[in-house]
Amino acid sequence: MFNCKVYLHLPLEEYPYTEIASYDFDPGLQIGDKVNVKDLKWQKIQDNFYVLAAKSFSFEAMVIIRQYIIEPKRPTKDSLFYLEIGLEMADKEKLPELAEIIKCNESNS
Repeated sequence: MFNCKVYLHLPLEEYPYTEIASYDFDPGLQIGDKVNVKDLKWQKIQDNFYVLAAKSFSFEAMVIIRQYIIEPKRPTKDSLFYLEIGLEMADKEKLPELAEIIKCNESNS
């Protein structure tokens, strides 16, 4: 089974990274590629995952990590092949705004 997960890396002590997208295909993003993330919405749910919330956030990011991970087959589950893509926000000045959105939504959940 294949799965691609896209993470946003944040230089925030409480929120070093969070998954923002998941695909069953390789989107072809390479290290150094720039992407626009549109209308990302935050709300903390169980196990630190996030879902849609009231306020959205858009930003430009750059791919900083592209890593393949293999989890061999085990008696209780199939083998897995992951592609993890890490993004970093291009506009660091937006970090306080993003941190505030995350904190507000976390306190409301």
